[in-house]
Amino acid sequence: MKKGLSYDEEMTLLLELTDSMDEGDRECFTLEDAEQMVADQHTYERTHGLPEGEYDPHFWFDTIMDIIEQEAAENEEEEDED
Repeated sequence: MKKGLSYDEEMTLLLELTDSMDEGDRECFTLEDAEQMVADQHTYERTHGLPEGEYDPHFWFDTIMDIIEQEAAENEEEEDED
């Protein structure tokens, strides 16, 4: 069984992380940033006495990039409607 957050909790966290990023962070987001986010999550879990989760930085990177691209497309559609 996977340790750490459930799939739904992990997806919620990734949405929250993406929402907290400003435009500059979104434009230059890298795999290294995702790796740091995973490291930060492990630090949080250790600090709070939680079992350290098994997270894939590549999954986090791909998912966050998908969210960024989807939001950009939605924003473009809204601008085209105006």
